[in-house]
Amino acid sequence: MTWWQSLLIAIIPAIITAFISWIISYTQIKNTKKELKEKYENESKLYIRKTQFDNEFNIYKELSEKTVTMVSDIVSNIYPSGLVFKHNDLNALKQYQVKIYNMCEISFTEAHKAINKYACFIPKNWYERFIAIKQLCALQLKSFFAYEINSLLNSGYNTQECYQRTSKIEEEILKLIDDLRTYINDLTNKEKSNAD
Repeated sequence: MTWWQSLLIAIIPAIITAFISWIISYTQIKNTKKELKEKYENESKLYIRKTQFDNEFNIYKELSEKTVTMVSDIVSNIYPSGLVFKHNDLNALKQYQVKIYNMCEISFTEAHKAINKYACFIPKNWYERFIAIKQLCALQLKSFFAYEINSLLNSGYNTQECYQRTSKIEEEILKLIDDLRTYINDLTNKEKSNAD
């Protein structure tokens, strides 16, 4: 056996080992790249879903806050349910009514702005329900202004309708909030299952 044959016999296993190591490394790198790409895509999708969830949650949070504040102000101050105490002094009564009206008008305007702001970001049925409550509250405000502040009670207007409308507003807001709780709970559960 010559020196080059000995060298060839010694080098061939090294070449084969190097080639096999290269194939294994190449396959591992390729698999690692594939795994990282899938992980990145999944994290991107999760981030997008999380962002969408957060945005939707914040929309409903603001809408419900502004709407409930509006309803609370109007229902508890304008044609409220239960006993109502009125001032004996007509001037003091008028000042109190104007103060109540202004406070309710501010909360009404805030709710109105929020509903309009998110009109195209919420489903039509939710939008319509917010609008229906807002319209009932607007009618209460208009009635209060016309018949209490401007003293048009002698025009034959029945304030009993206003008190009945207060009950309807209370019922509608309770239904809406209950349905929103269910909807948001479903969103939360869906978000948790997507995160897993």
